[in-house]
Amino acid sequence: MIHNINLAKILREQSKIKGDIRVAYGWLDSNKKRRTSFWKKISEASDDFLAKSNLRELWQDELVLDYDNQKFNGNCTSKVSEVILALYTEKFSFTCWETHSNGYHFHLEFPEMLNLNEEERKETRRYFIEKYNADPTKISGLISIPETPHWKSKQLMRLAAVV
Repeated sequence: MIHNINLAKILREQSKIKGDIRVAYGWLDSNKKRRTSFWKKISEASDDFLAKSNLRELWQDELVLDYDNQKFNGNCTSKVSEVILALYTEKFSFTCWETHSNGYHFHLEFPEMLNLNEEERKETRRYFIEKYNADPTKISGLISIPETPHWKSKQLMRLAAVV
């Protein structure tokens, strides 16, 4: 589990390569309402704040395909299997994370996206998200940080596949 001071070191190292993004920590309150701390850029956050973080913006070279059970009648497992096969067939490298809340996140990195402006990155993400029928909020949205407790379930996101 990296949900400790090592997370701060990892985030700081990645931000040197991938850009300074914002992080926060989120949770569900006693009324099951989503709560979020204030957001801080990695460069401006203390190690303690980074160590508690479980939400972040997308890296500039990152694309996330998000599949929720609710969209697939309570079980997105067959869709996830289909996406794994399609990405593998197209020779994409990726990690797939089980969120333990309601689905899976696929993380793909494209170093070429570092050379694109924000609008071009959004268009690239939109293309893949539409192609693979994933959650459109991940075009520019926020994500749970892998290997940290998911803000909904408080369970660690589990690595389901590496290709």
